[in-house]
Amino acid sequence: MWGMTFRLSRQQYRQLVDWAYDAGNEECCGLILDDGAGMKLCLAPNVAAEPRAHFEIDPRLLIDAERAARAG
Repeated sequence: MWGMTFRLSRQQYRQLVDWAYDAGNEECCGLILDDGAGMKLCLAPNVAAEPRAHFEIDPRLLIDAERAARAG
């Protein structure tokens, strides 16, 4: 098994907590990306059929993020 360690700033941590709070009773989705200069947080809409029980990120958003990562 492997793991990854990364550090978020206090501002980024607060942003994650705020997003989760704003989601209310629904699952909160987002991406944590490394843009080479540090971690970048991207809120992603939860497109799950039942957002109170499941989370799902729009596949198009995931594909776009992967393409951007490959492009550098």
